[in-house]
Amino acid sequence: MAYGGKVEYFFPAVNWLGVETEVYNTTPHVKQQAATISGFGMNFPGTVLGFNLRVLTWGMNAVVRYPGKTFQPYAGVGLGLFFAHATFRGQSDDDTAAGVNALAGLRIFATEHVAIFAEYKYNRATFTLPNAIGIQAAYSANIFMGGLSYHF
Repeated sequence: MAYGGKVEYFFPAVNWLGVETEVYNTTPHVKQQAATISGFGMNFPGTVLGFNLRVLTWGMNAVVRYPGKTFQPYAGVGLGLFFAHATFRGQSDDDTAAGVNALAGLRIFATEHVAIFAEYKYNRATFTLPNAIGIQAAYSANIFMGGLSYHF
């Protein structure tokens, strides 16, 4: 599940270029899976047990869009600050990491000020969670979002 909000500003002189900041929450819980454990110059097959994960993302992106009246496809890329909270067998851990935030979507105006949108997001960061699960993990998330937007 994911939810959040964003604020955008498009430059009047170049109406296809803008900036945005967004904040959204996801809960990409991790299922038990096979893993390779490295240590002492060797690799060992192992298992990573499942755990609960919550990631709050604050992204700052440059955005380009087609400035149409009804249909507005858009894409953007920027930096993200990712706040992770993991819980495993009564233990919890938090980490904050910088990473990459990218997006692409389509906005369709239903009225002059209200639009519906569908958006794909890609996030990438590396978390260190030694207390709850004892690992350093690459966070690579593909997120599909949709909703309503209001335009001033």
